[in-house]
Amino acid sequence: MTIALRCLPLLVQYEVMHNMNLIDVFTLLATSKKSRLQTKYYFNRQKCVVEYIVDAELIHIHRNPSSKNYSPERDYVEMSSLPALEIPRGHAHLLELAVELFPKLTLNLDFPNKSYRATDFQNTMAYVRSLNVPIITVKVGPSNKINDDLMRCVLLSCTDVKNLTIRNFSHTRFHLSYQPVPPFKFDFIELKGAEWVTKDRLIDLFLGCKKVILGSFIRLSYSDLELVEICGNWLRAPAAQYLEIQSIETFSEGIGRLPGAVPVKGVTLDDEDRIEFAARKCYKMEKADGTPAIIYHHENCIVFRTDFENAVIGEGTEPVVDPVHPFVAAYPALFHPGGLNYYW
Repeated sequence: MTIALRCLPLLVQYEVMHNMNLIDVFTLLATSKKSRLQTKYYFNRQKCVVEYIVDAELIHIHRNPSSKNYSPERDYVEMSSLPALEIPRGHAHLLELAVELFPKLTLNLDFPNKSYRATDFQNTMAYVRSLNVPIITVKVGPSNKINDDLMRCVLLSCTDVKNLTIRNFSHTRFHLSYQPVPPFKFDFIELKGAEWVTKDRLIDLFLGCKKVILGSFIRLSYSDLELVEICGNWLRAPAAQYLEIQSIETFSEGIGRLPGAVPVKGVTLDDEDRIEFAARKCYKMEKADGTPAIIYHHENCIVFRTDFENAVIGEGTEPVVDPVHPFVAAYPALFHPGGLNYYW
């Protein structure tokens, strides 16, 4: 005997829908008025993450993504691809329907368009904020050059979000503002093109963030003394937990001479990730609050971090230096990972 879902007790209906594929639960919205009410009751109690791909008008919904039982096949749906889902009267955008269905949602925004203008970005952010939902993550741009107005607008408009990724790059003469800017306090920030981030800007703007990744499409250049100063300030910054400076070939010997620096020859980051170091490539230190930290140079990156499980104290082996071909020495930019690419 088949029993209609609407005939079951409310809590039983909830459990049935919780074990259905999310896309199948959405189909109940179009079945009947009563089914729609039942479905909205269920959705209203779900902690969902909504990803809004701005330029493509795509909305991705993940049901309870932090759950250990999360499954992309069962708990994910692209909302704008549902043929039976229509925008109700009074809603200007499908995103408004998502907010109505999932009042406990958190929102991630992606702006992948390479030609976005600062005013467009501001208008979109203003519209989303008018919906009164927490914005957790903002990602901007493909890997192409960004104009200064948009770069400045993104950095200053997103100070209230937790995670910010800017995939674009700006020129080295970029200035964030002509007025003093308070230090950022992101949980996570990644700049794919951070050539404009000088030593002073890094210290003044980014050491209030928990995790910082500075990338480069060419090569980041900090002197030995600058890296020592960055290290000292990072150790004193209470919020800083992780700093990664990419595309940097040499490690500062001065870091190893800082008070309390202990050489490390190997470190375990988690159950599966372990790194072995050559001599003078990794040091263990303590932050000002006593938190253990490691600073190392690995795969053209200098990393400052507190999230490691174990560090093996001791000097690593001396690195083996391969002879450099004279042509490579004469034209290093041709062979550097961030330099020009030629096919012979």
